[in-house]
Amino acid sequence: LESHLDSEAPEWMHQIETLDDEDNDGMHDSYEEKNGLNASVNASVNDATGDLDGDTVPNVNEFLNATNPQSKDTDGDGFDDAKETAVSTDPTGRMMLWSLA
Repeated sequence: LESHLDSEAPEWMHQIETLDDEDNDGMHDSYEEKNGLNASVNASVNDATGDLDGDTVPNVNEFLNATNPQSKDTDGDGFDDAKETAVSTDPTGRMMLWSLA
């Protein structure tokens, strides 16, 4: 798998190695394994709807939004990922938003 992430992407994103999704929950198996989630099709819990870091953003949305499922505040700016998503700012800190006052 060739990485298509830019050099600004967080290190944890560069560690995703495979696109397999054995349990068909929308998250790659290697992503689940690296974040302590269960990639097995035999899992008794649907970890896609869980919330590993307690920020109210489901694990599958953390995966899809490229936010860190182990941190309430992926970019460390003092605003948790759920709040930033709700007000349409970038919880990864990769996009600069401008405001004209």
